[in-house]
Amino acid sequence: MQQENWYKTAIIAEDLYKEAGIKNILGLGLIYAVIAVLSGSTIWNAAQKYKVSEKEIQETINDKEMISRIKDVIERNKEPYQEEKLETQQNINPKTLSNTEQLQNNQLSKEEIIQWIITYEGKPHFYKAKDPNKKDMIIGYGFNLTGRNTSEILSIFKRLGINYKEIMSGKGKINIEQANELLDYDINRILNSIYSIVPNFDKLPKNAKLAIVDMSYNMGMPKLSGFNKFLEALSNYDYSTAAKEMINSKWYRQVGRRSKDLVRKMEELSENTNSQKNKQI
Repeated sequence: MQQENWYKTAIIAEDLYKEAGIKNILGLGLIYAVIAVLSGSTIWNAAQKYKVSEKEIQETINDKEMISRIKDVIERNKEPYQEEKLETQQNINPKTLSNTEQLQNNQLSKEEIIQWIITYEGKPHFYKAKDPNKKDMIIGYGFNLTGRNTSEILSIFKRLGINYKEIMSGKGKINIEQANELLDYDINRILNSIYSIVPNFDKLPKNAKLAIVDMSYNMGMPKLSGFNKFLEALSNYDYSTAAKEMINSKWYRQVGRRSKDLVRKMEELSENTNSQKNKQI
């Protein structure tokens, strides 16, 4: 792994976390951080990104036996990952799409995620503001200042040169570049941990991925993890049930057109899946 790739990192971390010996010693965040360092990241950057201490990372790196086990899993996941991903996507719509088209149809770029979120969040808040739910305080494109660990906010603000005390007092402001950086930070955080609640994320079609990422961004991953029937439906590639579970939630009624547009995308996936099944009969 010469450069960290969040798809591969998530799969390798999930594989490592299933090993009882490692699961009982390392948390998932620490596993992500160690993989990042082995991929070329600095310990400081990995600690900031995955919210673990530099000391924990260094101690794990110094544990030769543990690193050997981690490297073994990394090696196991290099080629099989590519083959599994190709095989999975070839099964999506084999009669109407070429292999290249299938791969393109399944990929979700960060640029697409950013564009979607910006469209529904609207113009960024340069000063601290109330979230539309009237419960949390936000800044930028919905960066949550209330439902988030203070140490995490301090860390990212320090890196971006944002004065925490001034922002929280309501007097300070951020600029557009800092708003974009906060958005990018949150998207990366979601993409690097989404496998903890959606293990088959990479096998899902683009619009299902977009729904998962945006719902996680919009309501927070802890709340999304409580959508048990929705997540179970996605694990079974049952987009019809997933759409129904999205509708049967407070989130659907609270966020207006945003939730309706996501449900429409999920329903289209269900219709396309049923259409392909009928063609194959």
